Amino acid sequence: MKCDEAPLLAIFLLLKGILTSVRLQCNTLSLGSLSVGSKRMGKTLGRIWRVLAWHLPMYQMRVVMFRACGVKIGKGVYIGNLVYLDSEYPEFIEIEDEVAIAPGAIVVAHSGGSPFLARTGVFHEGPQKVLLKRGAWVGVGAIVLPGVTVEEGAIVAAGAVVSQNVPAFTIVAGNPARAVKKLEGPQNPNRVS
Repeated sequence: MKCDEAPLLAIFLLLKGILTSVRLQCNTLSLGSLSVGSKRMGKTLGRIWRVLAWHLPMYQMRVVMFRACGVKIGKGVYIGNLVYLDSEYPEFIEIEDEVAIAPGAIVVAHSGGSPFLARTGVFHEGPQKVLLKRGAWVGVGAIVLPGVTVEEGAIVAAGAVVSQNVPAFTIVAGNPARAVKKLEGPQNPNRVS
């Protein structure tokens, strides 16, 4: 182990210890026999984990923290710095195995509108599931909106705004995102490079 890796390892082990002793289950915080069951408390802790995740130096730590927030995350997932995953409805976001989300990307599961529009009934949409399927790649600064499924092996280009489903093995770009190239499927999807 290099000298500059020791502090990172210490931080990782500290966070791992915290996460194993503090279990965030749905909207309940459990500390041994003490239990605080308020929804607000669970959301508040989720937001704290998310802010911590933004700044952690290793992507593996960010994955652990986003899982603690309630996001469903598979194996081998990369999440870059300053990625925003909806903190209001994290349970509506699912990220399958081997997905890569580049720095600065945004994934939202709801669009609340202003309180005025919601109160007057002019505009209000509830949360909608967002699914990033196996091997998908979301580029730097891309935005994935509520109700979108990014299919297996699809690529969302940097800065794209995705408001519709992205077909498998397709590259989308622009605002709104449109298909720019169809990729060939993998020759051997189980191959290890």
